[in-house]
Amino acid sequence: MSLSPVKRLVLETMWILDKPAKAKEIAEEIGLGFPSVMMHIIGLMRMGYVKAPQK
Repeated sequence: MSLSPVKRLVLETMWILDKPAKAKEIAEEIGLGFPSVMMHIIGLMRMGYVKAPQK
């Protein structure tokens, strides 16, 4: 399955930040709304591209 351009942008931004980041930080970095970024992060988690940090 290929990534949508926005999911790819979110994933690339996470790689560039090179540290665990909150969805709000990523949203501010790429200029999208928090709900949209959160939705794409959840999609990336379901696809296996990212995972939540251990608590």
